[in-house]
Amino acid sequence: MSGLWMGDHRHPVLDLIRFDFVAPTLLFINRVYPPVSGATGQLLAELAEALAQRGFQVTILTARYGTDPVVSKLQGVTIDRVKVLPYSRSSLLRRALSYLSVYPAFLWRALRIGRVDVIITMTDPPLHLLLSPLLKRKNQQLIHWAQDLYPEVAEVVGVIKKDGFKAKLLRTLSTWALKRQDRIVAVGHCMKSRIQARGVDPRLIRVIPNWALTDKKRADDGRFRMDHNLSGRFVVMYSGNIGLAHTFTEILEAAEILKESKPELRFVIIGEGAGFAKVHQSAGIKNLTNMLFLPPVKSEDLYQALRSADVHLATMKEEMLGLVIPSKVYGILASEKPCLFIGPEKCEAASLLLSTQTGLTIKNGDVPGLVAALIKLSENEEFLKTMQRNAARTAKNLSVTGAVESFHKLFQEKKDFQRA
Repeated sequence: MSGLWMGDHRHPVLDLIRFDFVAPTLLFINRVYPPVSGATGQLLAELAEALAQRGFQVTILTARYGTDPVVSKLQGVTIDRVKVLPYSRSSLLRRALSYLSVYPAFLWRALRIGRVDVIITMTDPPLHLLLSPLLKRKNQQLIHWAQDLYPEVAEVVGVIKKDGFKAKLLRTLSTWALKRQDRIVAVGHCMKSRIQARGVDPRLIRVIPNWALTDKKRADDGRFRMDHNLSGRFVVMYSGNIGLAHTFTEILEAAEILKESKPELRFVIIGEGAGFAKVHQSAGIKNLTNMLFLPPVKSEDLYQALRSADVHLATMKEEMLGLVIPSKVYGILASEKPCLFIGPEKCEAASLLLSTQTGLTIKNGDVPGLVAALIKLSENEEFLKTMQRNAARTAKNLSVTGAVESFHKLFQEKKDFQRA
């Protein structure tokens, strides 16, 4: 035993080892998980696989839309899929019915999954964190990983009336469930402030930012530019969901202003969503021949598409501050390209771009500011390259590793205070 113990003092190497921590069993609940598309599912898959590599036993409870097996195992993660009604982005009614079918299916299945130590709910579908207090057993830990905040999001986009009966009821239920979590993970400080405003004890909330998803096929052979006749163009790209939470007025007006004065600029819009038809129609009315609309690309081709741009756009309505964090910014930086963020300056995405000098923030409605930024980036090659270098450096620090460390620490925290 000599060399390990000296009197009452432990060996310094042993001080680094935690003997009192055994990796808990984890159950994540989220509607989407690969191969089903969705940003929350992609983030969850990376985190779950990384935690499994650390020795955690991880189970994912998710929806089954296709022919995937009911229960399978991938990268050390057990995936349990339950059958629900088909989901549609184009139909609000079909989407609502699909969501409604998820809640009882998840509850029924979760009650039959063997005991786990930690239940982690995400925010797809909205408000399914209401299930976790119903599932909790003695000594289980509940964690809500908030990617957005409902019903506020639904109020802002006009799905339900602001401060109407439905909104008040859903907010009351949501706050009830939030206060019964052992910890809440917010993906930004602005979101933490929103949750605190609900009367939730700030000691419950931890901020763990999202990260740039790892792309296993980092090929960039210029094929995307050639396929879409973009060679020799300065490409300004928006890639992702074109939803009701996003603002596109500034982009359309900037494209109209620059159509004649900067003909080398090409605006490329890749995506779909509830706002697509309106944006596409407006571009047609304005005769924006410098704007190209493309459908969503396959996941294996996404990196090449993002790399084909010179600069990217991300947008968010002012009212959405703290309710969502535009996660596409992390993917943009991972492609080593700068980003122009059109939205509130206090948003986590804006703070990241400004602090790392990987982009610029444009206030909502500031069309002249967006036009000036695009002209500067297209004409000042050194300014553009500096931002590209900054993006490449920043992306290295935006990996799942940091999130794994933060979640690992979270699982070890003691519930040693009384809730307010």
